[in-house]
Amino acid sequence: MGAHVESVGSTNLELAKLFHESGRRLDRYWLTSDEQVMGRGRRERNWVSPPGNLYASLCLDVSAVPDRSMAVLPLAIGVAIQKCVASLVANPVLLKWPNDVLIDGAKCCGLLLERHIHPQSGDVGLIVGIGLNVASHPPDTPYPATHLSAHGFAGDLSTVFNHLTMCVAEALANWRSPDFVADVTGQWTEHAKGIGEPVVVRLANETLSGIFDELDAQGRLMLRMANGDKRSITAGDVFFS
Repeated sequence: MGAHVESVGSTNLELAKLFHESGRRLDRYWLTSDEQVMGRGRRERNWVSPPGNLYASLCLDVSAVPDRSMAVLPLAIGVAIQKCVASLVANPVLLKWPNDVLIDGAKCCGLLLERHIHPQSGDVGLIVGIGLNVASHPPDTPYPATHLSAHGFAGDLSTVFNHLTMCVAEALANWRSPDFVADVTGQWTEHAKGIGEPVVVRLANETLSGIFDELDAQGRLMLRMANGDKRSITAGDVFFS
């Protein structure tokens, strides 16, 4: 279930508006657009959004989803996108914490998750914004970037979107199950880049260096410092040494 528009400021903003104004629950509802003129990434960064790439937002009704599952939901979406991209290109596709997707070490996808509460019903909605580089990628980024067509993908956007929706549905099939957290962290770790290796983590007010030791049960990055202490990271930008 969903809708498509030719152009939009931001699929996340447009879907949030629909969520707040709708008189019914929006669950598994997709909004896609050919382009975004006000695309956003994490921390309000600009997300360049020209035609030819996939811009999609998904609204999930998370009112009854356990807190333990909510904690790893971003990782689950990352796992779904990794599977989608891996099915479309022959090159190695890995995950960079928390949910960047890398082809041969270069980022091809960005995620933006935003929580909303319906003003009348009190329903809780999670809007998942996905920007997947298919035909092009921005040239000026603080990390290597790439797009699917550069790795042999010759299909159209509908093919990408169909693969994506199937992989997301599969990833969220048991999100209310007690096994969901272990399943997600296990699958994420299986396709992760950097575990056991030195990384630099840039936080809002400091930069840390250490070993990416593991994920904890909440999906946080456990950073082993030089003195042996472990630091749990909830949000930050990871760079490989």
